[in-house]
Amino acid sequence: GPPTIGPPKSAAGRRLVAGPAAHVFVGQKGALLGRGNVHHVWKRARESAGLPEVHFLDLRHTGNTPTAQSGATLSDLMSRMGHNSTRAAGLYLHTTSERDRAVAEAINQSVPWPDGHVAGTTAVKSRDGPG
Repeated sequence: GPPTIGPPKSAAGRRLVAGPAAHVFVGQKGALLGRGNVHHVWKRARESAGLPEVHFLDLRHTGNTPTAQSGATLSDLMSRMGHNSTRAAGLYLHTTSERDRAVAEAINQSVPWPDGHVAGTTAVKSRDGPG
């Protein structure tokens, strides 16, 4: 059927978010895409840009990771994504080994080590898998 913009699933979805002033993916005449067209338009755009096969919804994961790494708080992320629970927000948060090293270095710099000692990092294995 025709595209519709309806009420969000939760109260947290009713928000203003800084971003593009217009819809990113629209039809040839600038109208909203119908449900059946989103996949085809996304596939053409992705292939045209030379991007690997990524599902459209994966963009929520991809977008939230650099947002978090930019210093956004969990509250900021929940607001931008329209989540009303930390569990929902956590599904879209991912870390990287580079970010882990940056966090370790920041902690290292904030600890007053005696005699100019600088702590290193050690790989650890958590119960959830490799660290």
